[in-house]
Amino acid sequence: MGVAIVEPCLTFPRRTIAPNRVWKSQLVDSPKGEGDAHRARTSRDMKKTKSEIDEYIGSRIREYRLSLRLTQEQLASALKVSFQQVQNYEKGINGISAVRLFDICKILNVPLASMFPPDDPKEAVVQPPLEDEAKRGTTL
Repeated sequence: MGVAIVEPCLTFPRRTIAPNRVWKSQLVDSPKGEGDAHRARTSRDMKKTKSEIDEYIGSRIREYRLSLRLTQEQLASALKVSFQQVQNYEKGINGISAVRLFDICKILNVPLASMFPPDDPKEAVVQPPLEDEAKRGTTL
């Protein structure tokens, strides 16, 4: 009887994780016929995409908050979080859960879809930065 060679893996209670496992969500599309040309996205690729979206959503929250002339403290009070948390949302440092984003949209009285980037870049509406207008003291 031969001895089977088993690839090392990490074992946790009721769960085994193979160290070289590639999840379907990590695969990058490649043309057919390339066989093993599928490669896993690196964690850096995935974090970059996630942080870009967090930054975009955060900038939209800031724009809408400023257009209503709300302070970070006022928005934080309505959400029952610290103003630092709102600050981190706006900078894209902390991701926002779906429930929290829904609550923010209700407070700011904007549709949920307005927080996300358009599917087609041509659909993007160019708006003047609200920061500059707020600094000059002009009304929106």
